[in-house]
Amino acid sequence: MKNNFQFSIFNFQLILILLFTTGCNFTNQRADNMQIGNYFPTTDTIFASSLDSLEWVFNNAGFSLEMRLEACHNITYDLVYVDVNKAHSYALQGLEMANKAKNDTYIGFFYRNIGMAYEIKGVRDSALIFYQNSLHYALETKNEDLESFLYLAYGLTYSNMSQFELSAQYYEKSLALCEKNEITSRYNTIINNLGKLYYTMKNYELAEKYSLKSQEISRETSDYYNLADSYLALSNIYCVQGRYDEAHKALTECIKYSQSIERKSTEVWAYTIMAIVYANGNKNYAKALEYAHKALLMAEETGYKKLVGHTIITLSNVYCEAGNYKQSENFALKSLELTDSADVKELIHIYSTLLIPVYIKQNKTDEALNAITKYNELIVRDEQLKAQNFYSEMEVRYETTKKELEIERQQNVIARQNMQRGLLMGGVAVCLIILAMLWYMLRLRTRRNVALAEMNTTKDKFFSIISHDLKNPAISQRDAIQLLVNNARMWDVDTLSDYYHELLKSADAQVELVHTLLDWARLQTGRMSFTPETFNFASRFRSDISLVRSMSEKKGITFHIAIPDDAQITGDGNMLSTIVRNLLTNAVKFTASGGTVSLTVEPAVDGKYTVTVSDTGTGMSREQAQKLFRLDSAQSRKGTSAEQGTGLGLIICRELLEKHKTTLHVESEEGKGSRFWFEI
Repeated sequence: MKNNFQFSIFNFQLILILLFTTGCNFTNQRADNMQIGNYFPTTDTIFASSLDSLEWVFNNAGFSLEMRLEACHNITYDLVYVDVNKAHSYALQGLEMANKAKNDTYIGFFYRNIGMAYEIKGVRDSALIFYQNSLHYALETKNEDLESFLYLAYGLTYSNMSQFELSAQYYEKSLALCEKNEITSRYNTIINNLGKLYYTMKNYELAEKYSLKSQEISRETSDYYNLADSYLALSNIYCVQGRYDEAHKALTECIKYSQSIERKSTEVWAYTIMAIVYANGNKNYAKALEYAHKALLMAEETGYKKLVGHTIITLSNVYCEAGNYKQSENFALKSLELTDSADVKELIHIYSTLLIPVYIKQNKTDEALNAITKYNELIVRDEQLKAQNFYSEMEVRYETTKKELEIERQQNVIARQNMQRGLLMGGVAVCLIILAMLWYMLRLRTRRNVALAEMNTTKDKFFSIISHDLKNPAISQRDAIQLLVNNARMWDVDTLSDYYHELLKSADAQVELVHTLLDWARLQTGRMSFTPETFNFASRFRSDISLVRSMSEKKGITFHIAIPDDAQITGDGNMLSTIVRNLLTNAVKFTASGGTVSLTVEPAVDGKYTVTVSDTGTGMSREQAQKLFRLDSAQSRKGTSAEQGTGLGLIICRELLEKHKTTLHVESEEGKGSRFWFEI
């Protein structure tokens, strides 16, 4: 953990505002102004009455199946922003009904609606699975409107997963279909979203280009919702670039159009950014506070707790910049009260960028120490939540596959029963057909059992890692923090500093474990794209080699490198970086002080190169080497300095190299070291 906390954080505040206001908009064939990511849904009397009517139609067997499916589809689509769990439940019922009716159109709709529910819940791997199922039916039924919607959905999900290049690709696909089918409103929404996406990627030139284009389209179509959004997006771009006068003009226009359509949420954010413009632009803190208070009053009128919380954070920042640390502290504490205890990232933000700096400025040592302790606890909790989310994703994937296998089994049972009826009409032919069916079913069951066994192995391995490798370090960190709290007043600065370094070392190890698990999850869920290119080996992996060199120096290990300057290789740079880093880190991990770790790259046949990582460490027995790449028997071993691992690193390396159509080889002798190599 860094001990120096940033005090002036208006740039981060701008990013926070952007993330909150750039929820990507979706449209459908019934209402082009329907928005996914709308943080301020309203449920008036008309909506409630309509919902009751739709539920009555769906639950009444007297209506035709087509009418009941349409009613259920409308319920799940409109309700997903108001009550996501209820919408999810209805979508599952609708999917079951559509499957029984073999209605491919509605099967596609319900898969999409379930994906939307998972996206809103933040379970994004599951959302992608259901979007993929929906896309299959959209292509089967040639429903380009649904196809366009799904590409927009992919764009939003990948954007929220910080996979921005993929997000842009899917937005462009959706854009092309909108142009082809003249879906004007969705076209403008995608343009707006592309502007916001490039802002997040810090490509401000493209962000401004798309936001201005959205503004032009919005004026032509009198789309004041997107027009207000485009002005708000432009104000963020101008603020980050220090163009405060232009930001002020954009915000004035945004407020004007927001008021014309009575869209208070956008108006609140405009006033909030206006406060930042005055505070950062000309240091007019009185004017900045006036706008910040105005934003707070309007946010309170909306009754939306999260919006109120963000305006209070802005007030705390402005007061802090103005030197009124007491007021800054009061508003920071108030924002803490309004923040949901489950919103760990928001709590970390409040402690690290508001409370701790304000306490330090006021020389409130005890409060600052308590806040730092709480911050450390939240960091640990955040890592635990990431692991829990990964577990949830794997569980959903497991259950989905299990259900699909069960459906396949039921379908085969039905097929067998139909065949058995026909067998009654034959003699010898009947017996032969029965034998053939029994043989076929036996093979099918064997194949299904093997698939379930493999899934159970994956699940059991994951449970083992969760229960041991993640839980135990987290408990140890909690106990260590408790010890720090109990002894903070008695320990001197040097002792505290050493203790902090040990805590940081422990947290780094746990973060590395989570990264390994996430890499494994991406491989298991097929989300790691393979993008080969030609590059210079030494230049591409310079930072990875530098990192490992630092690790080896700390352990007193000699690090030897032999790489030709002209070594040009072709492959996916990110994947190969993961492989080289894993192999080198393992070599350092299992080599004691005084040993040697080597990385060599040598020319091979057909223009290929042989990449070798060797060490003089502990080595392995033949039995251990044979189990290295088996998930059912992979075990983590502690390094020479008690470094912790998961046993997944080499498995990940092997699978990544398989994507390059090559193999990872190993030679090792117990007590004499190991040698890993592959051709690329």
